[in-house]
Amino acid sequence: MEHEDLDAVIIESTYANEEHTERKELEKHFMTEIIEIVEAGGTVLIPAF
Repeated sequence: MEHEDLDAVIIESTYANEEHTERKELEKHFMTEIIEIVEAGGTVLIPAF
């Protein structure tokens, strides 16, 4: 597709300049929180889109 064929380009860059935590560290924290909630008798709802 040529650029002149485009009327608009929409991109998401909300966190483009942010320092991001390592994926493995985020996953570990995520799982720790889920385990704590479930062990305390709670329910975890994980929205996904």
